[in-house]
This record gives sequence, structure tokens and C-alpha cells, in this order.
Amino acid sequence: MPQGWNKGSAVLRLLARSDADLPVYIGDDTTDEDVFSVLAGRGIGIRVGRPEAPPTAADGFLPDCDAVRELLKTWLLIDSSKGR
Repeated sequence: MPQGWNKGSAVLRLLARSDADLPVYIGDDTTDEDVFSVLAGRGIGIRVGRPEAPPTAADGFLPDCDAVRELLKTWLLIDSSKGR
């Protein structure tokens, strides 16, 4: 990544080129906090791990990668049932 950039600045650049209705970002690392902060009020940030981990700007938590997989499966099922 170019000097002075972080994941948050990269996501901001992607959002500027996107017509996404609701950006969602899932991360499990302290470097993901930049994205959670950028998405505040304009998207959803989900941290993977324990809620008692260090403070986070994420909107919610999933306990592990299996829970992420189940969330994505369910989301696809809901989306496909809408005829998209």
C-alpha cells in the first residue's frame, strides 16, 4: 500500500467509485479499525473475534470464521429469494 494509506483510505477510494447501497466490511485485525471508522454512519463494520477484545469502531461482532461463513450463506439465500 502506498505510504500514508491504510485500509480505511483504500475503502474510501473504492466507495467513491461505487454505487453500493450498503457497504459491509468484515475484519479481524487492528488494521481493520480504520475501515470500521470510515464506515461509521454509512455502512456496517463487523469485527471477528470476542467482544471483550480491545475497543472497536465496528458495529457488531461475529465470534469466528465459521460464523462469518454462515452469515454470508444466509445473506445469499435472502438475496436470491428476492429474485436478484
